[in-house]
Amino acid sequence: MKNAPTQIRKIVNYLEAFIESDQFQDKIKKLRVKYKIPVEGYEFFKEDQEQLNRIDYFYFPASYKSKVVDLIVPLGEDLNEIQKITPLRFIGFKKTLYLYLFHNKLFEDVLLSYLKSVNLCKVADSADEYNDFYLHNDSSMYLSHINNENYYLGKVRNRRKKERNKLILNLRSKGKSLREITKEINEKSSENLGYEDIGKILSIERKRRKV
Repeated sequence: MKNAPTQIRKIVNYLEAFIESDQFQDKIKKLRVKYKIPVEGYEFFKEDQEQLNRIDYFYFPASYKSKVVDLIVPLGEDLNEIQKITPLRFIGFKKTLYLYLFHNKLFEDVLLSYLKSVNLCKVADSADEYNDFYLHNDSSMYLSHINNENYYLGKVRNRRKKERNKLILNLRSKGKSLREITKEINEKSSENLGYEDIGKILSIERKRRKV
């Protein structure tokens, strides 16, 4: 993923943020109830991988016992409605939604394989450029998607920052040195924090939590 081209990284980052949004999660929960899918999703088996490789336009896991032939169209339409919330319009994204719905997991390898194999799968930097690739979409709608993207990414960054700071406090409470904490935090994330950064975070968090 780190070696993926910039435009591909932008799409994956967007999708990760979108999937973690309350809007997406609410819709997925309702679909799982509607189609009698376990809340935590199904385990992914070898048979599922075989079907994934064989069919491009829809996906149902081997564990799913309902009559699939009657659900292909309605489920596809429901996922289309979710897809319309985003500016992403390619088969790999649709299949990614199927996989998340049934397995409660973002299959990055599936998404990346599609992104690397087609030319139209780029997140454009302006509405005009976007319309060059997707003529059927309204440019003002795209701008609203970009605003949503920034909102989702901001929420994810804040959540990750809070989780990181909580971990730093935890490690310090266990008696670990600043050197040990710095090493562990940097290994678990893409950040490159120094001892001074860790010290400042500890100071701010202690004041905020009145520890």
